[in-house]
Amino acid sequence: MGVVIRVVALVAAAVVAAGATVAWVQAKGGDDASAAPTRTSASFVKLAKPTSGQATLIVRGDERRLVLSSFRTQPAPETYVYLVPGVDKGGEIEGGTKVAQMQVFSGRVEYSVPAGVDTDLPLTVVIWCELCETAWGTAVLREPVEPV
Repeated sequence: MGVVIRVVALVAAAVVAAGATVAWVQAKGGDDASAAPTRTSASFVKLAKPTSGQATLIVRGDERRLVLSSFRTQPAPETYVYLVPGVDKGGEIEGGTKVAQMQVFSGRVEYSVPAGVDTDLPLTVVIWCELCETAWGTAVLREPVEPV
């Protein structure tokens, strides 16, 4: 980030030296679909059943996608993906949002995060079996990384 600030300062100095007027505009986040997407990722941790892979939350304006990659867990008929606010390594789903029922239990899977779901970090992705009322695995999304 410091390198970017120095480059911007050098460019601004060059423009001012050339006699031009420099105007700074701060882009604010929000609902602009042209905004650079951000992402955050975390590895799954096994709880009740072997669960592995990466969970990645990608946010671009109003579009929010949850991507499970190199993912693997035990198939079951009533298994769901939840997003739970905060850091919850124990797999509790109280206060969370059911994102989708799982149809694919290995590989790469993408889900749209429902409108109205708060994606402020930290968030915990929970793989939840409703039939046995148990979390099979979690991934804690803590901080965004550089824009995608």
